[in-house]
Amino acid sequence: MQKEKKFYQKWWFWLIIITIVGVVLFDDGQVNNEAENKSNLLSESTVEKQMPEKPNRWKFILDSLNKIPNKSKYKEGQNIYSGLSFKVGKTFTYDRYGDTYHYSTAERGDKYITSNVNIKSESKDPALHMFALYYLDSDSSLILVNAMEYRFQRWEDYGTYLGNYLDKNNDFAYSETVKFTLGTTIPENLLKNKLFIVSIKTPSFIRSVARFDNPPVSYSSNGKMVRRISKDFEWTENGYTLISIIK
Repeated sequence: MQKEKKFYQKWWFWLIIITIVGVVLFDDGQVNNEAENKSNLLSESTVEKQMPEKPNRWKFILDSLNKIPNKSKYKEGQNIYSGLSFKVGKTFTYDRYGDTYHYSTAERGDKYITSNVNIKSESKDPALHMFALYYLDSDSSLILVNAMEYRFQRWEDYGTYLGNYLDKNNDFAYSETVKFTLGTTIPENLLKNKLFIVSIKTPSFIRSVARFDNPPVSYSSNGKMVRRISKDFEWTENGYTLISIIK
């Protein structure tokens, strides 16, 4: 009986020792894991703070653009634009027929930027690319003035201008090349800045017909250009192309 009592006493003694050791080891493991996790979080945070921001290469792009000669011819997708030569003036002339022509006069304090353009397309109903006018401000950002509108240069006669019958020269379904004129206004006080004519890779001007308008055929767009370009990705990711600089 006494031997059994001693045996049970020894058994309880070792059970208590093993339990205490287990608890100590578990707590120590938890402390080590928490310390390791804190160390990892601190390390990741330090790396993030030390990582340099992606450099803005806009100044480099802008310097490169200033060295590119003006384009009189520009190809994008299925379209080729030729005869581009932008000028500053008081009027925007379009829709000629016979000895007659139509024009818009810039308001007081404004001027027009215009250019004729011949567009050749592989498509019978192409979407046309947008041309937009920007000016360079004092902090080297390009600021949008306006997108340029498309108007037809000439109609066969007054009847085609009215839409009484089709002018095949102004329809890509019948003519590979159609003649347009581009134009937009700019405040005169911005003419002291360097001006940039910019186009975009994705075409957005679509042909539409309104029977009772004169002329009944026109091209319009819901496309947009970035209002202010001051970072490299704003130029590259939007697919912009420099067409001309007006100094």
